[in-house]
Amino acid sequence: AKKGGLLLMLDLYHEVVEPKLTMEQCKVVAEQYCESIGLKNMKAVWINNNNSNVYINMCYEQDGVIMYPDMIKLKISLDTGEVIGYEGLNYAFNHIEREKENITAEKDMEDIVLSVSSVLEDVEARLVMIPINVTSEELCYEVVGKYKGEEYFIYLDAITGEEVKVLRMIDSNQGDLLM
Repeated sequence: AKKGGLLLMLDLYHEVVEPKLTMEQCKVVAEQYCESIGLKNMKAVWINNNNSNVYINMCYEQDGVIMYPDMIKLKISLDTGEVIGYEGLNYAFNHIEREKENITAEKDMEDIVLSVSSVLEDVEARLVMIPINVTSEELCYEVVGKYKGEEYFIYLDAITGEEVKVLRMIDSNQGDLLM
């Protein structure tokens, strides 16, 4: 990018002949790559293997809160460990250091989990900032769990506890997708 010198996009073709790396090794490659281009405090939030290319979504983490608006997407080859794809528009447009009061939850995570654990199994939760539209974001608890064998992501407002969004994971021929 002209302003700030941020990498916005990279896309290379690479045919994977013999996959060698594990998903965990690819995650380490992604973290090291982020550090090497000056992106600090980036955490892997989504990893998917599609035809021996591993797709990893990395988000900025501030004070234990995952910032989904500040996401980058990496594609890593399973044979060489090379980063062969990068998309950083969301990070470039949205990354800022948030004010502490804007990333402090009023609802307790245990209360939030209890509110959905009677319906969901294998529940996990974390505090996240999610984009609402192009100009706004909302602090939520991301609650992940299973219902009737399907995996769901439920976003509950960290101030009011009200439901903001529900996504279901769908297995497709391109890997796992959220709908």
